[in-house]
Amino acid sequence: MRNTHCNSNPAGNKTLKNKEALSFQSLKRNRKMIRIVLADDHHQVREIWRRVLSANDNFEVVSICRNGQEAIDAAASETPDVVLMDINMHPVNGIEATIAISNTHPHVKVIGMSIHTDELYVKGMLQAGAHGYITKNTDYEEMFECIIQVNAGKYYVCNEVRKKIPGLLAIS
Repeated sequence: MRNTHCNSNPAGNKTLKNKEALSFQSLKRNRKMIRIVLADDHHQVREIWRRVLSANDNFEVVSICRNGQEAIDAAASETPDVVLMDINMHPVNGIEATIAISNTHPHVKVIGMSIHTDELYVKGMLQAGAHGYITKNTDYEEMFECIIQVNAGKYYVCNEVRKKIPGLLAIS
């Protein structure tokens, strides 16, 4: 590898480093954060997910919802990129909310999140229009990967479910 750095600056490379830092700062500012709505009927779950997601520079939590109806409303008012949607909520459950969001805001990607690994729940969310599915046992790194992949237009199902239901994405 050839060294192509030429230092014609009498002050050394301090100016170059400042320009690089400014360039990096502007890239960081111009990077589009993934806007996320969280929907879960358990306060502790919402709070933990909010803290975990807010600690990641790639994500911005724009709304926290207690049920599917609040998630539908947030999809309309907050223009999120992704909705993390629990399934078992009342009065509107996650499957019903996913159908509504997918029909009225097709640019919003829904990720089902539940404790359930049963094929009925997973396929129900995917058939309702979800682009991903994670369990509440999913580690943070895999959750982050799921959000990034789904936001990019891909489908993602967590490892725990893929092991239990091989070929799921091919049959959903």
